[in-house]
Amino acid sequence: MRSANRRIRQACLASRTDAASARPSKLSVILSSVSDPGYHTRQEIQSELDWMKALSESGIKVPIPLIGLNEVALQNVKLAPEFGERFVVAFEWINGEEPNGEHLLKNFERLGSITASLHAHAKSWAKPDSFQRMTWDHETMVGSNSHWGNWKEAPFLTPDGIHIIHEAMSSVRWSMEAYGKSETRYGLIHSDLRLANLLLEGEETKLIDFDDCGFSWYMHDLASAVSFVEDHEDLPVWIDRWLTGYRSVAELTPEDISIIPALVMQRRIQLLSWFSSHADTMLAHQLGEVWVKNTVSLAAEYLSGRYLQNL
Repeated sequence: MRSANRRIRQACLASRTDAASARPSKLSVILSSVSDPGYHTRQEIQSELDWMKALSESGIKVPIPLIGLNEVALQNVKLAPEFGERFVVAFEWINGEEPNGEHLLKNFERLGSITASLHAHAKSWAKPDSFQRMTWDHETMVGSNSHWGNWKEAPFLTPDGIHIIHEAMSSVRWSMEAYGKSETRYGLIHSDLRLANLLLEGEETKLIDFDDCGFSWYMHDLASAVSFVEDHEDLPVWIDRWLTGYRSVAELTPEDISIIPALVMQRRIQLLSWFSSHADTMLAHQLGEVWVKNTVSLAAEYLSGRYLQNL
């Protein structure tokens, strides 16, 4: 999941050719992606671009990187002193609109369908030997040294709340270990495939923001799809429509369904980890103390066995 500091995406007007664009000198609209220092290595970003290129060639609509005059898409750019040197990629503008709440059920179905297509590609694609992306397993999502921070350090957590969440994560860990990491269940995923990262143009669905793509459980993409709304009363309906869309493309086993509550709970605590390290962001302020308290309540409900029990 992006943060304002970790990844800056902005539309800009390019009126000349420079190292980041091999296009002739003319007015064009592009999208620039600026990395945050330390989050990804150069090879990890290049691997992200490699997958996006392969997806585009397979017919899945994603942004297309522009090749520089130096014949590479990934550039090193020196910014203002306070920002230092960053990796930058310029993409061709991709048309479409973010889904709104007007056709929510249909959009969740579309999200499930495109996610299944993405997984099918990931399972069949021969990755380059140099391919490197981060791993999103239980430890790197919610462990004490997770990629996004330590959830126990999140604001507004009480000792009782920490204990309840710890017990819930112990149960989730056991469930994930039992589910396993076979090739049919674990591989390369988008890892932040929410409605906010879709662009719709007519009946065409396009995917954006592969910044967090990496190796994890395929069904984690479902947990990501319901980020921040894990306690919404309509969550079971949204999940059902996502599953309907997914099954229109690929099969799911009973074990894939039964692991959903654990995955969604794990994602919620992964977001709490993000909250702990981004407490000064606008989104964290919007979520606030109520969201943290609701997270503890969800963990208690999960421990009771009632959370998403009717899937």
